[in-house]
Amino acid sequence: MNWNIRLTDNDDFHGWAENNIVELSDGTIAMLIRADSLGGDTVALLHNPNPNHRSPLALWISFDGLKTWPYRRVLVPESSDGPQGRLNYPDGFVSNDGKFLTFAYDDNRHHCVFYRAKLPQAK
Repeated sequence: MNWNIRLTDNDDFHGWAENNIVELSDGTIAMLIRADSLGGDTVALLHNPNPNHRSPLALWISFDGLKTWPYRRVLVPESSDGPQGRLNYPDGFVSNDGKFLTFAYDDNRHHCVFYRAKLPQAK
């Protein structure tokens, strides 16, 4: 299914640089920031779960269309600069076979770190 979702008629506007839209198996559309659809109702979310600080960096996975997040794994507990440092702007891709998430993030504005995580398979 193709969706024509626009914020404005201005073709020079690129306001969705970090957002992703995921179509679930029932046709529902969900918008997440820094997320990737793994197919069907399985969605991976790479984010900072602490609403007050940009650390840790965690991978959460929902297998039921965003209803629950049973897989929650901290990938990077804190910046290389310690607990006051920030882990910013993670972005990456899921391998073609759906087994790995490869991404990069900004470690406190002075390091670019590449990371590869094995994804759990739905049970």
